[in-house]
Amino acid sequence: MIAYLEGTVRTVGLDTCIVQVGGIGYRVYYMGCSPEAGEMVCWQIYDHIREDRHELFGAPDQSTLDLFENLIDINGVGPRLAQKILGVTTPKQIQDRISHEDIAFLTSIPGVGKKTAQKIILELKGVLVKEQEYSAGDLDTVEALVSLGYSRRQAMDLAKTLTGATVEDRIKEALKQMSHGS
Repeated sequence: MIAYLEGTVRTVGLDTCIVQVGGIGYRVYYMGCSPEAGEMVCWQIYDHIREDRHELFGAPDQSTLDLFENLIDINGVGPRLAQKILGVTTPKQIQDRISHEDIAFLTSIPGVGKKTAQKIILELKGVLVKEQEYSAGDLDTVEALVSLGYSRRQAMDLAKTLTGATVEDRIKEALKQMSHGS
């Protein structure tokens, strides 16, 4: 699984570009930036694998990738739609619009209908506020639990109850709680 790419942009399309890394060209759906041919990029990558496709989505920083992952956790919002949403304005402005329940903003994005906009607001409004209340260790714990298959909301709720001193201790504690049905 690819998590990070550092290389030179060779060609740029409407929503994808080719990034050359060590003589290999990777097609990357970019978000949160406007790359130019010849530019050196360092991107966080979301590696989306399906039966019929393998797509890479690149973000210039972890906060953009985190918002992307929050969006695709929502039923009905796939990676391509999340990329479109992040292509409209900065991640911070998108978070502000979601926090202020701006349905008109979200429905102005091609592919986002009223129901999808309402679902995005309903599911992310609390998550975005909650993430600002967590320490870096708690957020690392949340990310680890999500990678183990737990929903982001479930992982965030659980992270508030953990008392371990290290991320590793908190993950072990969380897994024990989950296995006991607490």
